[in-house]
Amino acid sequence: MRWGTPALQQHLAAGPLPRATPQWSEWAAHRAHITAHTVPYIGEPPPIPDTQHQYVALQIARTAIGDDGWHQNLPEITVYCTASAAPDRWLVDQLQLTEAAGQP
Repeated sequence: MRWGTPALQQHLAAGPLPRATPQWSEWAAHRAHITAHTVPYIGEPPPIPDTQHQYVALQIARTAIGDDGWHQNLPEITVYCTASAAPDRWLVDQLQLTEAAGQP
C-alpha cells in the first residue's frame, strides 16, 4: 500500500472482513459493480492542518450497476481522512467511514 502509513496498513489488515449480506446476493444476481463519485463535503469543517497533519473530509455517492441494466443508488458515505507528513509525501494515517448525514 503506497499511500498508507504502516499503522494504517496494520489496522486494515487486522480489521474484520466484510460479511456477505442479502444485498450482496442481489448484486451477484445482476452481476453488478459499484461506481463511486466524490461530492463536496458539506458539514463541520475538519481540524486546522499543521506541518505534520492534514485533514480531509469528502462524501462518496455510490451506485450499484448490473450487467443487465439494473441499478440501485446506495447511501452516500462520508470519509474522514488524516494524512501524516512523510519525508517526500503525505501518507494516509487514519480513515473513518460513516453514512452521510441525513441518509437512512
